[in-house]
Amino acid sequence: MISREQAGFDNLKRNLGTDLASSIPKLRPGMDEDEYRAKVREVCREVAGRWSDHFVKQGKLPAKSRAPQSME
Repeated sequence: MISREQAGFDNLKRNLGTDLASSIPKLRPGMDEDEYRAKVREVCREVAGRWSDHFVKQGKLPAKSRAPQSME
């Protein structure tokens, strides 16, 4: 990674946690930015849903609580 990419990844890890930050694919030259944003949202929703399910099973969240459907 170049220094700018490393700084961005470090910010993601700090704000989202290592698991979620590591799950997000890298934006590559030539990729459509709208498609990239949609893919990142999909990954975030998937991970947030797993965390929500985990916390419900541990009794730390009520069963009716779910991960946000829109992370925009």
